[in-house]
Formats: sequence, structure tokens, C-alpha cells
Amino acid sequence: MKFNMDSSFHQNVTLFIQFVLLNVIFILTCLPIVTIGAATTALLAVTTKYAEHQDAYLIKDYFSYFKENWRRATAVYFSLGMPILFLFFSSIFWFAFKTILTSIVGLAALFIAGYFLLALLISFSLVGRFDNGLKQTLKNALLLPFDNPVKVIGVLLLPLTIFCLLVLMPGMKILLFVFGFSFAAYCCSFLFLSIYKQY
Repeated sequence: MKFNMDSSFHQNVTLFIQFVLLNVIFILTCLPIVTIGAATTALLAVTTKYAEHQDAYLIKDYFSYFKENWRRATAVYFSLGMPILFLFFSSIFWFAFKTILTSIVGLAALFIAGYFLLALLISFSLVGRFDNGLKQTLKNALLLPFDNPVKVIGVLLLPLTIFCLLVLMPGMKILLFVFGFSFAAYCCSFLFLSIYKQY
């Protein structure tokens, strides 16, 4: 029996292994915490390139994007990440008082934190896709949800859905560590590409 290297089965298995390796590399490069921005940017950039052309070298290109964009991605990460943390802990503080007024303030803080989280995900994609300065990238990321609300909300709903599945079904953690992040980024890439076509 001759093993055909060009068969669709072999290609699909190879692609699956590459996405698994990409997922593991992404998790490892996120471990220092400060590199989460660069890692997420590289992941979105390489999966978007693959979704668009399907000729990307997932692992090799990941490291190229990581090295190329780590400064801008880290700047974006801290520019939006710090306000997200502040707003999140602020909402916990206000909810602790358990009154109607403080609950409204807590919900408002949580809503703004969610909006900034959405802008952060968009920023990572923009850094990997376009060569803009920090100020322009943040401006575009903050305004894009108003221009494409449905598609952009889908970008936020996908990771939130994965998080909810992890909470509801702890067994899903295995799938997350195997290929969850890379698969989610790949799905988000199609949304980003459809948004970018307008510009």
C-alpha cells in the first residue's frame, strides 16, 4: 500500500497538527503575561493570512509576526488593558454595596470594560494587518464597533462563548488547550476580513 502525501486526508491531518502546535505555542508565549498582546496579535495575523490566502506557514509566520509587531502590540495591550482591569475591579467594588444606584454604576463600568475589551481584540488584529501608529490604531479600534456593530460583536461573542463553555463544561478545557485558541482566532479571522473589505 502506497501512502499518498498529496491526499486530502494527509493534508487535513497536517493542517490539524499545525493548528494544535500553533495553539500550544500561543499558550506558551502568553505565559509571561506581558507578551499576551504580542502573542494574540501574531495569532490573529497568521490565522487571518491563512483564512485569506491559505498559503501561510502557520508556525513560521507566527514567530515572524510576533517579532515584527511585539512593540506596537504591547503598547496597545497596556493602553487598553489597564483601563479594562480598572473598570472590572471598579464594577466589583460598586456591586459590593448592593444598592440599585451602585448596581447601575457597576453595570456601566462592566459595559465600558466590555467595550474596551472588544476594542483591544480589534486593536490586536489591526496591528497585525496595518502599519499604523499607536494613536491611529486605538482610534480605529474604538470607532470600528460603531461602523460594523453586528460583525464586531461576533468577534467578542466567540471568545465569550468559549469561556462560558469552559465554565459550564470543565471537560472542554482539554479542547481549549489542544486547539481552542487557534480555532477561535481562525473563526474570528473571517469576521475581520469581511470588515476590512469595506476599507
